[in-house]
Amino acid sequence: MKQMKNYIGSGRVSWRWHLHLLEKDERRLQLLDPLQAKRPPKFWEGTGPIPMQLVGERGLVDDYPERATADGADFVRIVDPDGTEWKHILEWSASGGLGKAIAGPPKYNEKMLRIMTPEFKSVMQRFELPPHRFYPVAVTHDVTGEMRDYWMFHLLGDFLTESLSAYWMAIGFSVFESKSKNVIARFNPGSAGSWERYTEIYRNISAQFGFELADTDCDHPYFIYRQPYDLVWGKGWMALSEEMGTALLAEFGTEYIGTWTGKPTITGFDPEVDVVPEELLNL
Repeated sequence: MKQMKNYIGSGRVSWRWHLHLLEKDERRLQLLDPLQAKRPPKFWEGTGPIPMQLVGERGLVDDYPERATADGADFVRIVDPDGTEWKHILEWSASGGLGKAIAGPPKYNEKMLRIMTPEFKSVMQRFELPPHRFYPVAVTHDVTGEMRDYWMFHLLGDFLTESLSAYWMAIGFSVFESKSKNVIARFNPGSAGSWERYTEIYRNISAQFGFELADTDCDHPYFIYRQPYDLVWGKGWMALSEEMGTALLAEFGTEYIGTWTGKPTITGFDPEVDVVPEELLNL
């Protein structure tokens, strides 16, 4: 079995350079619709490379008068290129798109994407990954004009994939009152063989005790998967096995990889030989 110990961040960090996709390129590529499909999730079937621009943070010229330009622009770039803006993971953003039509990022499933260097991709591909694709991205620096090759990692999934893919025969759960947190009923692993059965039990218990669904909640304290993945969905944080996290940390440091603090998660569970750890059952 593998335990999730680290995560790849969502990209919502304080980096001052980010990526733009121009609307004219989106119209040609039709990238957004499949990337943000609600149910079921989809892969993009187009061909790359996907052109993107690396753009610096902007601010009001009144706040940065020393950066005023001859054209009298109200907003000016407030950061200068020094090479460090070429991160191993770049953020696709809609911010700062003044004066040009830009598209994206996806409204839904945004956290299922990372835009990374070939070096980052190479390390990831050494490990067991869920259904995914890598799309080539050609990133052009908005200031220097330099172009570098990146890859868009698309983890196939949406807001339900994490739960639908779990091995419910090994997951216990409880139904409780939302306000008081008093437990109404507890269920041992195996009580629900699927996410659909899990939600059905929750609704039935609420009705049995005369609660409105808004007054009750249902929760499981951990996730277990049968597949031996080194990366799982983690509500968009892309939780990593200890082995994969260690390899990425060794190559790229803590700027991109954090310590997993979400629900305890185990992959590679074999019901013929494995048992749920006691510490999970006692959560």
